[in-house]
Amino acid sequence: ASGGSSAGILGDIDNDKSVTIIDATVMQRVDAKIMTCTSAMLTRGDVDKDNAVTVLDATRVQRYLLSLDDGLGIGEAIG
Repeated sequence: ASGGSSAGILGDIDNDKSVTIIDATVMQRVDAKIMTCTSAMLTRGDVDKDNAVTVLDATRVQRYLLSLDDGLGIGEAIG
């Protein structure tokens, strides 16, 4: 997927143009209230579309990284 969309890539919460284990770590930190989640981070990080970035989103990213695609569009451009 291309990173050309201004909204970014689904699952790429840190907006480095790639979905990595770091994104899952950031999602866990947001869920634990160690990091603040901006609206842009919510758009990119809420992969299960429940209006929150949680450990479940991190798990979905981990599954994506293991090629266990949940059909959520992780790694694809948003918008």
